[in-house]
Amino acid sequence: MKRVITEIRKHWKETVILVRGDAMFCSHEFMEWSQKQYHVGVVTGLSGNKRLNEKSFPWVTRAREMFAKDGKDVKLYYRHYYKAKTWSEPQWGMTKVECNKEGTNVRHVVTSMYMKSQKEIYERFYCKRGDCELYIKELKNGLGADRMSCANFAANQFRLFMHAAAYVLLLETKQILFRGCELSHATISTFREKVILTAVRIKEFKTKIKVEFVRDHPISAMMRMALRKAS
Repeated sequence: MKRVITEIRKHWKETVILVRGDAMFCSHEFMEWSQKQYHVGVVTGLSGNKRLNEKSFPWVTRAREMFAKDGKDVKLYYRHYYKAKTWSEPQWGMTKVECNKEGTNVRHVVTSMYMKSQKEIYERFYCKRGDCELYIKELKNGLGADRMSCANFAANQFRLFMHAAAYVLLLETKQILFRGCELSHATISTFREKVILTAVRIKEFKTKIKVEFVRDHPISAMMRMALRKAS
């Protein structure tokens, strides 16, 4: 990660870099290094332990009492200093306590963005990590972007760039042309199987191109709607 950030900074001097990750990134070496970097913000997960449980206990109790009182879902956020045994300096910690009919859920994160509100740090920055992981998963599983078929780094980089461009095109097509139908929520793999790989007959005329589907094709209505939007 240090190498990636250093390379980005070489080309984009003033760009704000946000690093968000799970608890695997929560090492004191990386946290201390990132705080010395220009325009680098960090939000990572923090594994629960006895000390964090003790810190969060009053907030858990309060959330349960609030939920028991009116039955409405409760979310509480609080900020605190936390220092693990391996850390040389304490870091800003943030904890979310959620209580609803499913039970009580407690999540801890550590961040260098102390100027932001607790809710903004968790919902706007940290939770977006899950969205990114889903996009990466789709890119790998739906388009085979994890295939590196060349020994040359630059060639593999360009191949990944092409996969990413194809993913963006498919995602935009799915969300714009198929908005309002079930395919707008389909995975890229399903979308490719049902739309891109669908057999059609194409007839070229002087002033138009006609696309014909198999009679009673299950997505013919959705395809007609998409083609009307595209035209």
